[in-house]
Amino acid sequence: MLLEQIKSEGQDFEWYPTTDEIISRVVANVKSHEYSRRWGKEFSSFLDIGAGDGRVLRRIKSETYLKEMQAIEKSSVLCAALDRDVLIIGTEFWEQSLIGKKADFTFCNPPYSEFEDWAEKIIRQSGSRYVYLVIPTRWKESEKIASALKFREATFRSIGQFNFLNAERAARAVVDLLLVELQTEEDDAFSRFFDEQFGELIEKFEKEEEKQKSNPKGGRIRPFDDLESGPTLPDQLVKLYRDEVESVERNYQLV
Repeated sequence: MLLEQIKSEGQDFEWYPTTDEIISRVVANVKSHEYSRRWGKEFSSFLDIGAGDGRVLRRIKSETYLKEMQAIEKSSVLCAALDRDVLIIGTEFWEQSLIGKKADFTFCNPPYSEFEDWAEKIIRQSGSRYVYLVIPTRWKESEKIASALKFREATFRSIGQFNFLNAERAARAVVDLLLVELQTEEDDAFSRFFDEQFGELIEKFEKEEEKQKSNPKGGRIRPFDDLESGPTLPDQLVKLYRDEVESVERNYQLV
């Protein structure tokens, strides 16, 4: 009934309900991580990106020790089907930054037409310790996913291979349940994002610091020292101003 409703209301964003078989495998794996000996903490929260009608969250809450259920879901019809205790932290995936959104576990069964882009963003930005992705087996050939895994220095493995041939909404896709383990306690997603986006500026700043230290006259190097000679001092000041505006604009776009 929900499938027919979202189709009739133009809210079918490639929702292929996660099968019981896949959910059971996720539940079993979550249970195996009940307590993180490495960090000495208990886990409590679970985020489902593209949560659908909340069937994954429902099983996780009823069969594991986790109690804080979070969701990102675009369809208002499916949002209405979620349990009341599910915290909806966003609707449109591409308008959400996952950096700073803390959940111990993240799950996503993304639209298969965009699975590379979804997986890349989640791996790069997730603050979770463990990420579960239901993605076509050809993910192994994806340069985007490989780059994201390398970026986070993540460990990963398939913990099951499944299909949707007899699913509630049948499909011919063969998928892996990919488990990605992120080193969030040592190096969070924001730090890596910042270094990647501003690496060039940081390097430039460090070079300027070295230049100032090696200045034989002592003191700071004046901002006009690197300017090309112009006909008048006002021309030089205008050039300096324009350079600063361009720098601010570039930084703004990066942010």
